[in-house]
Amino acid sequence: MHSAPTYTLRPDGQSVKIYYAEVATFAEEVLRDGEVRLGRVVGLFLDYLVKRVSSPVSPAQQQQAGTPVLPAVRSREEALLELLNLGTLWRTYGGNAVNLPDLPAKALSAMVDVRKDYPCLKTAVDILRGKLATPFLAGDELVPPPPTLPTWAEVTRLLRWLEASGEFNREVERYEDWHAFMAIRPLENVEIAVREILDFAAWFEGRSLAVLGKYTANVQHFLETDHPHHHGKEDVILTGRRRVEYHLNMVGAEILNLAYRAKFHESKNKIVVAPACLRCKPDSQCEGRTDAQGLHCTACEPGCRVQQLKRMGSKYGFQVALFPHSGNFSNWAESLGELGGSVGVVGITCAVNLLAGGWEASAAGIPVQCVLLDYCGCQHHWDAGDRGTDFSFERLREVVGG
Repeated sequence: MHSAPTYTLRPDGQSVKIYYAEVATFAEEVLRDGEVRLGRVVGLFLDYLVKRVSSPVSPAQQQQAGTPVLPAVRSREEALLELLNLGTLWRTYGGNAVNLPDLPAKALSAMVDVRKDYPCLKTAVDILRGKLATPFLAGDELVPPPPTLPTWAEVTRLLRWLEASGEFNREVERYEDWHAFMAIRPLENVEIAVREILDFAAWFEGRSLAVLGKYTANVQHFLETDHPHHHGKEDVILTGRRRVEYHLNMVGAEILNLAYRAKFHESKNKIVVAPACLRCKPDSQCEGRTDAQGLHCTACEPGCRVQQLKRMGSKYGFQVALFPHSGNFSNWAESLGELGGSVGVVGITCAVNLLAGGWEASAAGIPVQCVLLDYCGCQHHWDAGDRGTDFSFERLREVVGG
């Protein structure tokens, strides 16, 4: 087995089945603990969403009044995951968020929009984003948040930082709903909720290290030795993720699978979305064809995981879509969402991209399931050389077949 740059689901060559059994058990523990700590505020939030959805005010009137457009009501599992993610992001980036000046924040956010609206400018914009992101978003190292309990206003400054980073777009959308909910809550109740959210995140960080730490043992070494080479580059935030963020995405995969499973299996058509790093050949040697719909395998190498995945799709009744970049998936998901609930998607993805991809599909109205890559293998982000990555075909069969 190849050595993994950051995480691996097969430490010391163990079966990937052990990982999936352990993470499923831990996800159940996380949800139980979250219900004890935050069940009441989650219940109130979901009631608030139900009332908003049943409001006679039209989406156009909401936009005119500055109110977010009515979302679909989330499950309790999703809401708990959102709060755990919020607490974890604050504990990780809160210090940098409160110190982010207004002008760089606005400039970086604008660049994110330009990058999306004008793909032809992506390369030039990414160069400039990288130059600004390192000093203003992350610096040479992350700054711990203030030791005192933050106000909700301080927590929401984190949203500005997340938006400026360009890595957490769907999270920002979801936390706008929480922001609107907290705005009508009594101040003392909001303070209690903030404390409970951060306590939950602190518990998770310690507990996840004990349960999942063996799968992320290489992350710290990567941060110390390889990540400095990404300073000044557009992927400085992506490649700088801390171990707790890997653990959160691992648990998040289980929680999202649980939340969306029923709707996924109700969908008539299934599509498995895979990253280009599954290919056994580098870009310069792969004979696949690329267009607006993604990368199309031409079966140039029988041993390639992509070709094997396509053969599996023929056997089990699903299509395969391959994307070189997350931006390609975003555009594709938006167009696919127009088909309604007839399509369910399984995303095969790296741990650090999992929540973003899952919520991207959810925002487009697509029921999604997640399968983790056994280890990261993108040579652009992880300096992994010319090797590809891998995933568990058995796990995919379980997810697709249910």
